[in-house]
Amino acid sequence: MPRMNESDIVGQLLEHVAKRRGRIDGRPDGEAQSVGLTWTVIGVLPENHHLDLGVRSEMKCGEHVLIWRINHTPRTLVGNEGLQLGPVGLVELISQDRVPVRLRHSEGPYPHGVAEFIEINDPEDPQRRWRLQADFLRSNWTCIWGRGCQGILDEPAESLGQGCCSLGAEMFDEDEARLTSAMAAMLDPARFQFHAEAAEGGIFADEKASNTRVIDGACIFLNRPGFAGGPGCALHHAAVDQDESPTDWKPSVCWQLPIKIDWELDKTSGIETATLRQWARKDWGSGGESMAWICTDSPDAYVGDEAVIDSMADELEALLGPRLYSE
Repeated sequence: MPRMNESDIVGQLLEHVAKRRGRIDGRPDGEAQSVGLTWTVIGVLPENHHLDLGVRSEMKCGEHVLIWRINHTPRTLVGNEGLQLGPVGLVELISQDRVPVRLRHSEGPYPHGVAEFIEINDPEDPQRRWRLQADFLRSNWTCIWGRGCQGILDEPAESLGQGCCSLGAEMFDEDEARLTSAMAAMLDPARFQFHAEAAEGGIFADEKASNTRVIDGACIFLNRPGFAGGPGCALHHAAVDQDESPTDWKPSVCWQLPIKIDWELDKTSGIETATLRQWARKDWGSGGESMAWICTDSPDAYVGDEAVIDSMADELEALLGPRLYSE
């Protein structure tokens, strides 16, 4: 969240957008002025928090506080009092213009600042249009599990080696649950630390088979540091051992991270829009606010040797299809 000494950055952002839209209205009575903002993530604030502003959102900068609203629900940005800004004005968000402004990160510049999207029609489905977060796909984000990943617990816990596996894996549907069960049955006990537990009690948390079991604080498939068969996901190890893609072995939520797809159907036109973007803190639900670390927020994870579009080729091709991925 923005710190007190960063109020000038937010103020400059609002002024920049106002000038760009040509809608600055210097009213002597101090009434609010309206400007346009990009409708997606406009930047990343200190302490690894996103400020996600949507079409039905607004950001209000009054004499005492800076608040933002989503669907008319006010949220303060700093503590209970908000950020002291002075009378900057009211920002009503609309789906226009991209704001080339980067909000500083507490540990240095955030790797890709403003989210940039490109739109492509699906070559396999004329009723589907894709919005792809181009800046993230061009970034050098990479999974740093085992080499700096702090996990998703309330406190940084690199030594546990859990990564994003602390909660177990949620199944997409019954077919995925059956597939995951079949893959588990083929795992070599020497490469699966909790093979005995899986054989005795199964791999799922309950009869609904909607989530994998959590054992000793993490997913049943996660081999812990020091395990002779190798730490990390047992399903991932099996895929590599068979010279196959982990996308064919692991639950989809596992191999898709940190990619997220939002689906929206226009009932009037029948066109479905799929927005492919980076995973954000809000995507973890209520628990996301208390997580001490999110990899896509941290510059520490932007150390890959190639762009995400290349390093996650298997995952993106599985999500988009070969033709769209190639395009």
